[in-house]
Amino acid sequence: MGNLNKALQDYERNIQLNPKSAKAYFNRAVLYHENGSIDNALKDYNEAIKLSPDFAAAILNKAELMKSVNRSK
Repeated sequence: MGNLNKALQDYERNIQLNPKSAKAYFNRAVLYHENGSIDNALKDYNEAIKLSPDFAAAILNKAELMKSVNRSK
């Protein structure tokens, strides 16, 4: 709801409570991605994919992130 720090705290708490939740890592990655924290987004997309190798949205978002990073070089 417009509060980045609160959202990050919520996702971090969710991950602490359920560290094998690919969806929690994915959601935090989306937040990082939208806010330009590329390294953190990539790390969380990778973790989501590691936990759930068929997680299509995570794979797609990671590909889009990598594509945008490569374009900016």
